[in-house]
Formats: sequence, structure tokens, C-alpha cells
Amino acid sequence: MEAEYTKTTRPNPDSGVYTDYTLSRNTIYCCEKFQAHCKKFPSWSYEVGKFTIVDSITYDGNGQIPIDYCPFCGKRIKYRQRKDQPKKR
Repeated sequence: MEAEYTKTTRPNPDSGVYTDYTLSRNTIYCCEKFQAHCKKFPSWSYEVGKFTIVDSITYDGNGQIPIDYCPFCGKRIKYRQRKDQPKKR
């Protein structure tokens, strides 16, 4: 499986900048179970840029662990940053 994402840096009033990793909509999943799981439970982390599983849940949020393998079929997930071409005006 190859997870392609785009990296976007935006201004943030609190810390100066914020980096957002957005998963490509045309990602082809390795198995139907993982695709169905991702539809029901948001598994993509916009802060980390990887699929994650929730390790612990607290009142402040949750602890997420990035994964490099599919939890259902065991295939390796390859993460690749998509380089967009600058828009011509």
C-alpha cells in the first residue's frame, strides 16, 4: 500500500506556523477491511502524516501510535509526500 499525502504549512496565531498532512483521496488501500475501518474511524493523523492507532484515551485527548503496517493484512504502508506543481497563472 502506498499512502500519498500533501504537506501544507499554514499560519497559526498561537505558535506562528502549523503543518498539515493531508491524505490523497485516490489512495488505494491494501485490503477492504482497512479501507472500511478508515471510513468508520479516522485513522489518518493530520499532525503526524501517517495512519495511527489509538493507544490511550484521556480527558485531554488521546495517545496515537503511528503504524507502518496494515493491522489487518500485515502489508507495509509506504508513505510518500506528493510534490505538487506550482499553479501557473
